[in-house]
Amino acid sequence: MNTHLEIKVGGLKKPSNFSGLDAARLLHRCTTGLDVHSFPPKLFILWATPSFAPYDALVSDLREQLNKKGFRDVPLIGASVAACFFDRRVEQCGATLICLASRFMDIQVGSVQFSRNNPVGAAERLCRNLALGKAALSNTENSFLITFVAGHSAQLDPLDYRASEFFEGLRCSIGREFCVFGGVSSGGLERGPGHQFLNEKVLHDHNVSALVTSDVAFECGIHHGLKATGHRLTVTAVSEEGRVVAGFREGSPKAVLDTLPLRAVFTYEASDGRRIVVVPRIHNDQLKLLRPIPVGTQIEIMEPNGRRMAASVRQMEHRALERLRHPKQRIAGLLAIGCVSRYRYAEKLSFDVRAALEKVSERFPGATHAGCYMDGEIGTGLSGRPEFSNWSLSELLLGDEVPAMTEFRKSFRALARHAQRSRPSETIKDAMERALDCVVLAGYAGCMISLVVQQRGEDWVMPAVNCGKTLCWIRLPAG
Repeated sequence: MNTHLEIKVGGLKKPSNFSGLDAARLLHRCTTGLDVHSFPPKLFILWATPSFAPYDALVSDLREQLNKKGFRDVPLIGASVAACFFDRRVEQCGATLICLASRFMDIQVGSVQFSRNNPVGAAERLCRNLALGKAALSNTENSFLITFVAGHSAQLDPLDYRASEFFEGLRCSIGREFCVFGGVSSGGLERGPGHQFLNEKVLHDHNVSALVTSDVAFECGIHHGLKATGHRLTVTAVSEEGRVVAGFREGSPKAVLDTLPLRAVFTYEASDGRRIVVVPRIHNDQLKLLRPIPVGTQIEIMEPNGRRMAASVRQMEHRALERLRHPKQRIAGLLAIGCVSRYRYAEKLSFDVRAALEKVSERFPGATHAGCYMDGEIGTGLSGRPEFSNWSLSELLLGDEVPAMTEFRKSFRALARHAQRSRPSETIKDAMERALDCVVLAGYAGCMISLVVQQRGEDWVMPAVNCGKTLCWIRLPAG
């Protein structure tokens, strides 16, 4: 039984003919069995495939259902995805609703218009809206960001895909180690423009984000699992914006590409040591990239490999657990975002998606596991700083634990709030209830002040006053 955090998931394999029924089923499956007193919902995340498009009716009906259920003040964010998975199965026509429920989380949501002409400016506006700039981060050490970014345009020109520049603007605005989890909204298994969801709104060409301030443990990771081919290239000429390659030292772009594997992926080492993944695309007889690249860059040619992809997930989770310093038995949930190409080409890569999902459940038997496939992935790299990638998998691990430093912080906050109450207690019961409120504010799920009473000649411990979880009578042993 969890103490600090519950993660609930509701899923649909396909839409019905009525969006209101779909919304009601998602919410019912997502909240059934949830003790909203001990675990109040703080954020809902919706991932929906194009089978539910146009999304306006589903999102509007879901917001209405949330309001009727008493969750009017609980925000909803999300995005369109290529496919989603829950209950250890991938659903190409499905939808997933996730609820993060905890007394130890606070949520702030925001959105910005995604400008393809100035994606960095959009990222800076988002940080200002969420007070997430460098100056504010001293107050958000126990926070992480969930973010969904616009991706492909309707024209499908790779030069219109500006998610990586938006992310770099986000990194520069944050300016330090910070946990970010998210992805690029998808138009489906085939490339296309995606949508973003915020409360009752369905948005296009926006970014939607939730800043989660959490006293429970969390960690995020990302890894690509690509395999080196042994081929290397040197970029000698690019367009002004760095997105069109005009020449390699080894030959013309067309001549070079003819010698490479079918699903070749470029990687190079950035100045700060990060390994950058760059996806090349031929469009209008030009070699275009999904992110800028400087002249003189030494490119290493990689290709996806099913065995490496599976191994990289295990390594990523191991490193995340090491940073968390919590046993895997205390992980309450894992949320995952994978590149749609990992799913689209899984069979050709001998990558068993179903088996991979089963293995996650075996590694984390008590955890809720859900995820989706999108057109770009955001997570925390080996350096501890957020990274944007393609052909990758990002995971957010949420633990049912309160880290030691957070316990100290919560205890001091609780004592400070308790001391600020100037009105004296009028009764002994009032004084006891105030003392217990202070204990709950410090992070404990329940507490009581007990009395020893006699019943039929036996001694029992009973709660005179209790708070939080229901506490029962306890019979003391004789003598």
